[in-house]
Amino acid sequence: KPFFLYYASNSNHSPYTPDLAIGGKPVRDASRNVNGNALPAWKKPKATSSTPAKDARHDFIYENDVVLGRLMDHLQNTDDPRRPGHPLIDNTIVIFTSDNGAERKADYATGPFRSNKGSAYEGGHRVPLMISWPAGDVGDGNDSTPGRSSQQLIALQDMFATFGEITETPTPDWRNGDKGGEDSTSMLAAWRGEKTTRSPLFHNDHNEAKDKATMAMRIDDPSVLSKTYEGQWKILFDASLIRHGQANPIELYNLTVDPGEKKNQIDNWTLKPLVSHLSSVAKRHRLLGGHQLASLSVKKAIRLTWSREFNTKSAIDMRKQFSSENSGKITIDLSEENNSLEMLFSAVRASTPIDIKAFDVNDRGLGIIGGRVKQVDDEESLTISFDQDVLIESVAIAAGNGNAGGVYQVGDKAPLAIYCIDDDIDYNDQSGILSDIGVLKAGEALTLSSSPHYGVEASGRWRLGAMTLRVLESDVRELSGE
Repeated sequence: KPFFLYYASNSNHSPYTPDLAIGGKPVRDASRNVNGNALPAWKKPKATSSTPAKDARHDFIYENDVVLGRLMDHLQNTDDPRRPGHPLIDNTIVIFTSDNGAERKADYATGPFRSNKGSAYEGGHRVPLMISWPAGDVGDGNDSTPGRSSQQLIALQDMFATFGEITETPTPDWRNGDKGGEDSTSMLAAWRGEKTTRSPLFHNDHNEAKDKATMAMRIDDPSVLSKTYEGQWKILFDASLIRHGQANPIELYNLTVDPGEKKNQIDNWTLKPLVSHLSSVAKRHRLLGGHQLASLSVKKAIRLTWSREFNTKSAIDMRKQFSSENSGKITIDLSEENNSLEMLFSAVRASTPIDIKAFDVNDRGLGIIGGRVKQVDDEESLTISFDQDVLIESVAIAAGNGNAGGVYQVGDKAPLAIYCIDDDIDYNDQSGILSDIGVLKAGEALTLSSSPHYGVEASGRWRLGAMTLRVLESDVRELSGE
């Protein structure tokens, strides 16, 4: 009977409300500077960069230390009923971390790192990750001994695969349409101090960037042909990566020698091969919506477009076909492979099929006639299926009046909210690439709906701009590399 506790601390997020005491231990006025001196907690003397003013925030931080200490004391002082003679701390995985950088922009809050919460720079997301699990060879459970440090690149989504390895739970079968953990890598070896590799990490900027779809990618020691570029590399792309699936790099940093991200090396001609390589990696992994899916995409991408905005030279223009009465069943010529792909396409409003003549096509994409406007809205849906297994690499949504919203669903699996650009990040324009759909089995329907997710999320008002897919080989091997 294992137990699980997820403790989401109030501190040190504002408003700062430290208790007088917790468990008999004083909190308010009890915090101290590094030198051990106390300052009146509810007064705010003028601060300098080296000596920040003590106030309620510092007591609130200290409150978190007190609470965590009480939890650790319980684990250390309570016997494990399954392992007589051992305290619970030995076989309990304890993880202490945060979900983003400091709110405050002051250097005493973010240390040597640039920017703060919400930024794609290091101050926005580089956080402490402390783990203890003595029985699993992760630390020794003794708070008097020094911990082991690691520079391993790791993120919170890696918990999925890591706990999967710990519990010996098989990963989802992505090839057969399962979902979950596509962007997760087991970091158990890294927890134990071993060197391991992982796929790139992505994070977007809703702090400083003019267009909140700006995105950064982190990768360690990338290899280009026969050359390894040692270091912790970060490359930033403008909003076109999320908006249109195009990688336009704008900044490059080696965090190993420049953790403060002060020297942008994007124009360093000696690094042009690296920039080109990282751009290619970013486009491939970002569009597939999960790094594990990259191993499945063995055939050339097929881009179908209903919009001038998302059109490319290699795209198959679908606008004419959807201006005719023959748009329900479409054959896509795969001439390079001497093959074809059949697509079935239909529209639904409030569970009632709509005549195929109801489609409306303009420069922004495909909509439906009959709702409030000629877009996909008012509980309208598009359903799409193919006669072969395909990997849906991305679906481009052209948002109307700023709001994408709605639901996408693969077959009878759980419906997921359409978030190209989250409303919290950019309420002005949520147009962009929806890229975490995965495998669509032959005959299985992909539904793109304007209905609110579970009736509580935002409803949609948008047009279908484009779809990029890859036909899957029938004998794709397992992801183990066999």
